[in-house]
Amino acid sequence: MNNKKKILSFALACLMIVMTFSAAIPAFAEIYICQIGETPYTDLDAAFEAATAGQTVEILTDITVEKINTANKNAFTVKPAESVTGGRVKLTLTSDSIVSSGSTTANNITFENIDFVQPSTSTNAIVHTRGGSVYTFDNCTFEVGGYSQSMGAHFVAGQNGGTLAMNDCEIEYNGADTTNVMFASQNDAWSYIVNINNVSVSAASVAKVMFRLCTKMTVNVYGITSFDSNGGDMFIEATFQNNLGRHGGTVNVFNGMTYGVYGAPVLADGAAIRTVAPAGLRFTAKRVNANASCGFLLAKYGNEFDANVISGYHKEEITNFADDGTYMLSLVGIPDNTQQFAVRAYAEYTAWSVDNNGTPVEAKINVYSAFDADKNVRSINQVADLIVEEAKAHTTAEGVYKYEVGENMYSRYTKTQYDYIVANFATKENAALG
Repeated sequence: MNNKKKILSFALACLMIVMTFSAAIPAFAEIYICQIGETPYTDLDAAFEAATAGQTVEILTDITVEKINTANKNAFTVKPAESVTGGRVKLTLTSDSIVSSGSTTANNITFENIDFVQPSTSTNAIVHTRGGSVYTFDNCTFEVGGYSQSMGAHFVAGQNGGTLAMNDCEIEYNGADTTNVMFASQNDAWSYIVNINNVSVSAASVAKVMFRLCTKMTVNVYGITSFDSNGGDMFIEATFQNNLGRHGGTVNVFNGMTYGVYGAPVLADGAAIRTVAPAGLRFTAKRVNANASCGFLLAKYGNEFDANVISGYHKEEITNFADDGTYMLSLVGIPDNTQQFAVRAYAEYTAWSVDNNGTPVEAKINVYSAFDADKNVRSINQVADLIVEEAKAHTTAEGVYKYEVGENMYSRYTKTQYDYIVANFATKENAALG
């Protein structure tokens, strides 16, 4: 009996010990990966579902997910939390894309300071904008390794319309395919817009950066650089997908780059003064490809001026060219000599394709000279004053300053022209100096 009591007492003691230790061990803590305000989340999809318009989903750590689907979500921003060391997070997509698949309402999502990674096992483009959605990527990087479908699109594909904006981003393609890094649209029936501003593209094996155009696709390039692993430039071009009957579209290149075979015209800095009646400002540019329609874009310069809103310019096509491709435009009849004018040179190319019926169709590639207000904005008074200062600064007849316009003063203009400019356009203060 005593032995039974001892055994029972021992068993009860062991049970108490186990219960004591069990009570001392806490349940496994939940791992929060993001937050909205003070509310933490263990799941990114749940945070996206909860985010209301104007809120920010803050990422707390590096994340690995299958995909990011923003279909039918509100307009919000995704970025690292302030507590994140270095101010950046890595977001790895294991098999799919950043996509608004199945979206019935357009959403507007902005991603900031995120390093996206797509492994080589992925069979999808890294970004799909669908259903009229807008994706904006600010200061993001993309390490792209997958997507070698027959279309050849490795980076961005758009379906059912959408807008992609990339600002200050870097794209590094590490895939095995040697075709291209492509920005592409998927359907002639939907509008698709790509805005590229200061984007760098690099790849070890890719031959070129390509914009595959459809009828309603518009690409606006405000700044892009591309280079291979050896530091050489990659070829950049616009193309079509003829076997799918896709064609048309527009590419606008705003930074004066040579866009594949579509060379940007070279705009001379500043302006000259036309001294024969009717007097005015004269601008000069030079085309680099005789197959382009070339000319100038002119606009009054002021508070409302936006250099990249082409509709705000007056477009003037030029048909007379010098043997070396130089062309000019004179702006005359200016009522206010202090009014400044902004100028850009343009070249318009037509790229041809055919539809499924064999009918020729065209796309437009518009290439614009780079804009710099210090170099490409002038008034008649401003040019006249510069001419006077220039003449006083050069005291030899060497080079282009070959006309003597005063004692030890030489100018590019003859004495008669120079006196006319001083009398009619230079300000009183600078005219007195001349």
